[in-house]
Amino acid sequence: MKSRKALTLGLGLLIISLSAFAFYFYQTKNKAVLRLDALSKNLGHVEEGKDLVADFTFFNDGLKPLRIFDVKSDCGCTDLSWKSAEIPPGKSSHLTVHIDTTMKQGAVTKQIRFASNDPDFSFGALNMQVDVENLHTKGNMTEGGRAKIFTDEKCAHCHVDMGVGAFGKELFEADCAMCHRVQKESKILVGPELEALSFNTPAQIARLREVISFGSKTHRSMPGFLDKAGGPLAKEQVDSLVDYLKSIKH
Repeated sequence: MKSRKALTLGLGLLIISLSAFAFYFYQTKNKAVLRLDALSKNLGHVEEGKDLVADFTFFNDGLKPLRIFDVKSDCGCTDLSWKSAEIPPGKSSHLTVHIDTTMKQGAVTKQIRFASNDPDFSFGALNMQVDVENLHTKGNMTEGGRAKIFTDEKCAHCHVDMGVGAFGKELFEADCAMCHRVQKESKILVGPELEALSFNTPAQIARLREVISFGSKTHRSMPGFLDKAGGPLAKEQVDSLVDYLKSIKH
């Protein structure tokens, strides 16, 4: 009699446990559930100018279709194989990222941002780190990469087209901010945060005008923007950038 009661009690507890587990599983899985193979990938040490490829896998561990959308890169030198995707339950999708290292040097981080319909993973970011060989240390820096920022369609869209006919702050926001201002979506800076610096002395102002006009002699990613140096800006536009940065009160 006692053994029968114990067996009945044991079966009852087992049923309750299984029911609770089934309810928990249903509650946690009856939706889109995003899982990534990695949030960050290190692409190693490469020569400048190489086209790199990174691959991220999006898994749907839920019971509802997973939607990945609003996929964006932090600049035009990063290409994506897709901007949105719908992933069925139990399936996965590969996002392939191409990174152009032309005009890059040293430690470089590129970021991809995205949104999803997983309520616990609504927004995310993927980071790729690469160490690009600094050609300045070898004494063989060429001008090929410098021209690309003004001639390649992807580069020119960010660094030339938006600033045509613009001056001052408007020109800075069109041509310079993507590299020299901290963005809301990404905290990664390509160059110095110019609007946070003070340009008070004649030497500081002359140095600023020199780098904007003819480029940096120490950082390959900053070419000369003055038309006489092969860039897209007239002298008056360069002067307007200098005047804008001088005028910022700190």
